[in-house]
Amino acid sequence: MIAITLSGVAGRMGVAIGRAVATSDDIRVAGALGPPNRPYTGHDLGEQLGTGTQGIVIEGNVGSVLQPGRTWVEFSTPKASIAHAEQVSDMGLPLLIGTTGFTDSQVEVIRKYSEHIPCLVGSNMSLGANLLFLLTEYAARLVDADADIEIIESHHRFKRDAPSGTAKDLTESILRGRRQVYKAVYGRAPSSGPRTNREIGIHSIRAGDISGEHTVLFGSIGERIELTHRVQSVDTFAHGTLHAIRFLQDRPAGLYTMMDVIRSTMNVSTD
Repeated sequence: MIAITLSGVAGRMGVAIGRAVATSDDIRVAGALGPPNRPYTGHDLGEQLGTGTQGIVIEGNVGSVLQPGRTWVEFSTPKASIAHAEQVSDMGLPLLIGTTGFTDSQVEVIRKYSEHIPCLVGSNMSLGANLLFLLTEYAARLVDADADIEIIESHHRFKRDAPSGTAKDLTESILRGRRQVYKAVYGRAPSSGPRTNREIGIHSIRAGDISGEHTVLFGSIGERIELTHRVQSVDTFAHGTLHAIRFLQDRPAGLYTMMDVIRSTMNVSTD
């Protein structure tokens, strides 16, 4: 049985993961962490998840849940994630980070910690979204070099960062496929004028309860190609997270991504 500590348990992803684990026969939540001084802190995890009493108290103190033999699962804020990653690294525990919105310097800090522990960082835990990264890179190699490239991403109104981490990773997929220099353009204003060559337009929509949608558009004169991935429920991300938790078990120290999970669970070549 894989024991995890779930950090960010009251967020959308934390609740979805907690519920998914409750129906799993090989993973269990051994510790739950949320911000201190919140109404749910000190209460049973099951009350937050709506799954009935679980006997796990949501703690507001990291020291109460940082225990040997557990995998740390982090879905919170960049600042909290970095602080927790340092402590998890000191304990030598496997670490999964699904938090988005990191700065480049924060990513480098995580990379340094991964020299000591197995660490998986994913901007999108959906297996399908990670297949979209592969398809996008492949399409970028094949599509007309003069095609205009746009990325449109949509999420719920509560998402804090924009563009999404997935949109950023899609941009990287395009650059790997094109192997040319492109400029990222975030949205357009009335004064923007016509688009230029060698730019990737990235546009963010925030509305309602959209779980997640990403479209990569390659537009030429007379035709266009669109690659789209839509998530119908946050449970999709939780399902992928369970695959990632299993993947991390007994791995050597290193920085892993969901692409490594794709390779191991779906028999898909990413070369």
